[in-house]
Amino acid sequence: MNYIRRISRGWLIFLIIAVVLSIIGCIKAKPQLIKKISPDSFAVVILPDTQFYSKRYPDTYYEQTQWIVDNKDTLNIKFAIHLGDITHDNIPEQWEVADKAHRTLDGADVPYSMIPGNHDMPEMGRFRDTSRYNKYFGPERFLGKKWYGGHMGITNDNNYTFFEWTNLRFMVVSLEYAPTDEALTWAYKLIEQYKDRRVIVVTHCFQTKGGRHKKDCATAYNLEGNGAHTVWQELISKHRNIFMVLSGHVTGVKHKIRRGDAGNEVHEILTDYQDERAELDGIKSGNGWMRILQFNPNENKIHVSSLSVDGVKRFYETDRYNRDPAHSDHAFSFHYDMKTRI
Repeated sequence: MNYIRRISRGWLIFLIIAVVLSIIGCIKAKPQLIKKISPDSFAVVILPDTQFYSKRYPDTYYEQTQWIVDNKDTLNIKFAIHLGDITHDNIPEQWEVADKAHRTLDGADVPYSMIPGNHDMPEMGRFRDTSRYNKYFGPERFLGKKWYGGHMGITNDNNYTFFEWTNLRFMVVSLEYAPTDEALTWAYKLIEQYKDRRVIVVTHCFQTKGGRHKKDCATAYNLEGNGAHTVWQELISKHRNIFMVLSGHVTGVKHKIRRGDAGNEVHEILTDYQDERAELDGIKSGNGWMRILQFNPNENKIHVSSLSVDGVKRFYETDRYNRDPAHSDHAFSFHYDMKTRI
């Protein structure tokens, strides 16, 4: 009888612990507060590789886009940029999650750009087939949006979008995974056409966590296309109005400054938190981390910070970057002239 009571007591304790953990799991900490740095500042939000949110943690994806909407006016958010790898397995269920998340931005008329990563194609990118990406984020989704500029060919794999603040006019050029020669030629002519625009180039695979150009974006998957060194040499270095290149793909963070052929500074920023592990189950998730770029024209500076919509206070991938979100790996500022005409 005592033996049975001990077993019953053990099961009761186990059940209590399970219930408590379940309750804790349902209670999320609030995201840290991001303050507007200046009355005249505006912000751009970076959504890095959302693949594990589409696969396992859809609520986190929904919370990211809802956070953008909720802070649109407070931070004067003018644009949101997705870095690719929208899904993990390129299957309809995961595309439905991404579609729902971005409909939050659609409903609030928040301008944003999309590009496919290697995971948004069959077999993690071993076939250049973006039909599912285009089913959900093809040109038709963006037609009629005044901030949507257009696309190359019949797909939205390569596209361009606009945003403005006062007299500052920007263009975001989004390039497919391992851009083909055709895509680079298209982008070159496009940027030549818009010499009066300050250009941000976005492509999924570009920078390593050590700051080098990733050469094997195409060859790693036996794709026809180009590595980052060719994208730099043939496109980015040639245009003085390109001031930033954003990428994901490689787990890690990095900010590196290069100079184009005209002597202009180009800020290359890698952002990929996908290997951050969920606190409760230890599975790769990303923990809701994303980046906010606040532009302050009055001081000619761009301030970068990182925020978790899951309310996570520290990073866990200690071998890839510092654990403290306030560390210069995740929070930094740099000069960018917004007063002189380009």
